[in-house]
Amino acid sequence: MKKKMLDMIMEEYGGQGPMILPASHKAGIQVPKGGSCCLNCEYWNNNVCNNKYYQKWAGTNKIPFAPDEYCTNWWEPKDK
Repeated sequence: MKKKMLDMIMEEYGGQGPMILPASHKAGIQVPKGGSCCLNCEYWNNNVCNNKYYQKWAGTNKIPFAPDEYCTNWWEPKDK
């Protein structure tokens, strides 16, 4: 049975194992000013990204653009 869109949105993502993404995936991109922003993220603090997955991927805790012009999709799995 196909899941309803709301059910998919409500799922608890994350868990054990690696996150596998397609080769064409870009984890971080510049976006138009205010389009999506690190500035509102719980991991962003005084121009530093505290997300360990972003830091491992980027090799730094800095983002390459202004925090209201950069979007990344790193998150931490929910603890169960």
